[in-house]
Amino acid sequence: MIRLLKFEFQKKWKMSLGVLLGYFLIYFVFLFKFKAEGTFNIERMPFQLVFFILLASGLFFAAGISAINSLRVEAKNSSRDLYFALPLTAYTKIGSKLIVSTVEATLAAVIGTISCIKALEYLTGFGVMKFLFQGLQDAPLDEVILALYVQILAGVLMLLIIYLSFAIFRSFFSQVRLGGLITIIIYIILMYLNVRYVFPFISIDTMTTQSIGLAVAGMTAYTVIIFGLVGYLFEKRASFD
Repeated sequence: MIRLLKFEFQKKWKMSLGVLLGYFLIYFVFLFKFKAEGTFNIERMPFQLVFFILLASGLFFAAGISAINSLRVEAKNSSRDLYFALPLTAYTKIGSKLIVSTVEATLAAVIGTISCIKALEYLTGFGVMKFLFQGLQDAPLDEVILALYVQILAGVLMLLIIYLSFAIFRSFFSQVRLGGLITIIIYIILMYLNVRYVFPFISIDTMTTQSIGLAVAGMTAYTVIIFGLVGYLFEKRASFD
């Protein structure tokens, strides 16, 4: 697993670094541009704030695309021998991708959020970060950790559903043309089924300890099940011929 994680990191770090440098280049150019325009105007704050939010969202979106392409590219016929022919289980391969992609997306979210807050502080002089830290200090530590866990788990689950659409295509429709379109259709169907029949049962209905505990346990169990299904399909059923 360690070698596979290193392999995944080596594939991603140059592209990720390039995206990050591009992000900060755009970030500082517009940050100094807005500052040079003069005294901060409250009427322009929505535009400036929306710009930095969209910029940070773009960074997170890039991390998401990277996570999807991490499996999509290697599930193709042309690159199958480079990855799925390795003498490792599909569970190990998928797990390594999830770990690296989760770290990448988490870092993108943290960098985007902090940079947005710092931009707002720089333009307004308001101590936004200090205010937020004060709010976090007042919140119970277990609730903060639980909220972060749920956010990360939700992202992993969404990524696994995308991976499942790849696995289903490779298992049952590998001989069909228009693979990209078929995969998108499979993903849409999977999302509909999840939103309609699964998510209501693993969502938090009331803010009680029991309800939250059951929802988190249900989401965790469901994520493990989807991971097992993706691994099984790539291990036993997927065809790359």
